[in-house]
Amino acid sequence: MKILQISTYDRAGGAEKVALDLHRTYKALGHDARLLVRDRRTDETGVVALNPYTNIAPWGDLCAGAERSVAAWPRFRGQGRLQDLLRRLALPQRLIDAARGVEDFNYPASHAIASGEWRPDLVHAHNLHGDFFDLRALAEVSAQVPVIWTLHDAWAMTGHCAYPISCERWRTGCGNCPDLRRPPAIARDATAENWARKAAIYAQSRLAVATPSQWLMGLVEASMVQAT
Repeated sequence: MKILQISTYDRAGGAEKVALDLHRTYKALGHDARLLVRDRRTDETGVVALNPYTNIAPWGDLCAGAERSVAAWPRFRGQGRLQDLLRRLALPQRLIDAARGVEDFNYPASHAIASGEWRPDLVHAHNLHGDFFDLRALAEVSAQVPVIWTLHDAWAMTGHCAYPISCERWRTGCGNCPDLRRPPAIARDATAENWARKAAIYAQSRLAVATPSQWLMGLVEASMVQAT
């Protein structure tokens, strides 16, 4: 079976470790497995970085070349932020959305993950936040192949944050966010718009949702995600 997983990184925190461990297990069981990430941090076979410059003109090639040069420099403070800036400069809509507080879904390559030369039989998504994946692609991809989405936090059901803590606004549509700095932080309060956009995406998608805890599944069952 061809299994494609999607995760922000192949090495970082607990969610990334789960995805990488599963990737290794799938391969050990004889599956043709790949792990699609924002940035590749290991030399693990089958790990592929999603190209943030695909189908972006006219600045895509220029910014991609600049990012490769920056990545080749010895590590320095702010290197990652500089690479992120180049990715946003490549597509002005990314800068506009960031300034408005709208979550960045402007990654065209996401839409081709189930229709390229290597077509998966199953897509297993993990964290999809981190400015690398177009959440709107879920509707298109899930119409072609089965999609499992393992939620490792509450971002999928909020207007921006991964953990709403005591805030209950995610249950009814967000808006008037009490803490825009809560990760993933946003510059302005577009939480109601972000929430509504996610709800519309899920209404058009076919998703099997899993969580690592009963607590998180309880949040899912009280959210707009459960309707999928």
